[in-house]
Amino acid sequence: KAKAEAEAKSKSNSISSKSEDEDDFLNDIFAKSDILNTSTIKGIVQKNGTTETLNGVQLIIKSDGKEIAKTSSILGGAFSFNKLEPNKDYEIYASKPGYYEQKIFVQSSVLKPGQVGNIKIYLDVDPNQKDVVDQSNVVILLEGKVIDEVTKQIVSGAKVTLVNNIDKSTQETTTDEKGNYKFNLKKQAHYTLKASKGTCVSGPNNKSTIGIQTSQTLEQNIFIKCP
Repeated sequence: KAKAEAEAKSKSNSISSKSEDEDDFLNDIFAKSDILNTSTIKGIVQKNGTTETLNGVQLIIKSDGKEIAKTSSILGGAFSFNKLEPNKDYEIYASKPGYYEQKIFVQSSVLKPGQVGNIKIYLDVDPNQKDVVDQSNVVILLEGKVIDEVTKQIVSGAKVTLVNNIDKSTQETTTDEKGNYKFNLKKQAHYTLKASKGTCVSGPNNKSTIGIQTSQTLEQNIFIKCP
């Protein structure tokens, strides 16, 4: 009887395993089917007349006047639009501060099911925008220490809160063992900065990124006072 039960259990496990294998096979078939029934457009954006690639270019793809997707070129000017409906005509709009907008037509003959269309987009410098500063890659950091106003000692484990007074978003962090904090800031924004630990609090500290056009690190030490 025990032998029969063991054989039955073994058979049951075998059937279950087979069923899982069949599910994996079907999932793989559906995944491949999705790839085979859609198309992809990949490309590179360059400055016209040079070999210089352009990152931070905004790209929007449309079909029949309707926006399908948007993306930005990354390092090396590369971009891609995936899972596009094949056998359709598309337009790609490329724009970047300091350059003329470019419109590219991708004909349906290029996009067959399961195929990848490779294109290059060349942007011309707009002389009327020669003084425009491209801020797409600008990184602005805010860092400093939290310090006890009376003892002048650094304060670890303090909560630091940063409020964007324009879009009302909030960031929070905790100072490390050396009392340090750090935030990434948005461009063209006003901020209010506060710190606290237990009953000890700071007054508001104000910072602004208005007018900043290059990557830089702003510094602001915060002094907290205990009652």
